[in-house]
Amino acid sequence: MSTEANVLTQDAIPAHAIPMQAQVYVRLRHRLREVETLLDQRSRGELVDETGDERVATRQTLDAQATLLRDIAERAQVVPISSRAIVGSVVYTRASEDAPLERYEIVLPTESDPAEKKIAFDSPIGRALLGREVGELATVETPRGTRELRVMVVKHE
Repeated sequence: MSTEANVLTQDAIPAHAIPMQAQVYVRLRHRLREVETLLDQRSRGELVDETGDERVATRQTLDAQATLLRDIAERAQVVPISSRAIVGSVVYTRASEDAPLERYEIVLPTESDPAEKKIAFDSPIGRALLGREVGELATVETPRGTRELRVMVVKHE
């Protein structure tokens, strides 16, 4: 596993890659180091304040999070800021011409918070918006059916 993200132009991103802002990649690597440190401390017996069942559950949770973060880090592609939605972008959409704007921030799965409109890049809406530019239509497959969202604004904060 490489510890350096590949930096590509928007047109050169492989289909399996996850395009993201540099600061998102830094947060990803930082969180992965935190989780790996916790796993290491747990394996050395330094974290023993829970009961056995809690320890197993926490270990399983940390293992799952580490696996997810490693996979994302391996597929991460740091791309220059452009008009395309990438992980780290705030995207404003509209379902129809008379509908209000909807705001979504595309984030890592570990940072998602639907109540705050922070959606994981691998969620149905996140997948539909990733790589889209202003004016493009994103088709979202949800449990309630198909939705179409027109991208109105892409911001990189």
